[in-house]
Amino acid sequence: WYPLSDRLSDVLTADQENAEAELLSRNIALREGAILHEVLSRADSAADLEKVLKRMVLEGYLRKEEVEYFNERVIQVINHPELTVLLNGGGQVLNEKSIIAPSGQSYRPDKVLILGDKVTVIDYKFTQNEEQSHIRQVKGYKELLLGMGYQPVDTYLFYALSGTLKAI
Repeated sequence: WYPLSDRLSDVLTADQENAEAELLSRNIALREGAILHEVLSRADSAADLEKVLKRMVLEGYLRKEEVEYFNERVIQVINHPELTVLLNGGGQVLNEKSIIAPSGQSYRPDKVLILGDKVTVIDYKFTQNEEQSHIRQVKGYKELLLGMGYQPVDTYLFYALSGTLKAI
């Protein structure tokens, strides 16, 4: 990674600092959601989970005694039937990769699946409520990818707490 400008470097650093603060938060629900989100963004499949969770213990985000709990929670998400179909569709999987808009703003969808010219975006949410801001967020990802020449672009929100996959 090589920043093109100080502005871009500042944006990316601020995003990383916010994510790390959530991972280390004392707010149990915020921390749990952030950890689950991070594990899902790092793991492409159930086979990756053990390695990812061990790494997060070494990085200080998890205690050893929490590994089994988070493993079970992530397995529930990964084994969701509709989500499994999307994730096992083949092609290239990009986890938490930044998209730089013409304005210089950085956007980071959770998963981008590329198969030929077709792109599928999946954004995980660990909240009880579906919000309009979530819909605007994935629609923004779609517009950026369409602007880059990808077509078609399918977008989804996955609400992990309810197990709901919603096409946007």
